[in-house]
Amino acid sequence: MFSQTLPCFLHKLTTIIGKISAYPTMKPVISQTAQIVSFFDGSHYWGGQLDQEARLMNINHTMKTHTESRWYSLILQGLSVTNYQ
Repeated sequence: MFSQTLPCFLHKLTTIIGKISAYPTMKPVISQTAQIVSFFDGSHYWGGQLDQEARLMNINHTMKTHTESRWYSLILQGLSVTNYQ
């Protein structure tokens, strides 16, 4: 039973996240957080400064913006930015 409902659940989740990320209010938020992540990922100096601060705050993961699926990308991108605030 679970193996049959899991794909349906994941499909529903993808549909919901797709609607959230397509919502006009969310588009600028997603774009801005992607720019923040890209800035720190692309800058050796500021990326190093961020890594140093993360170590001091006991944060042991890196910032991410793109993955295999849109909903996972959105979740990781949001968590990346909020964990560093």
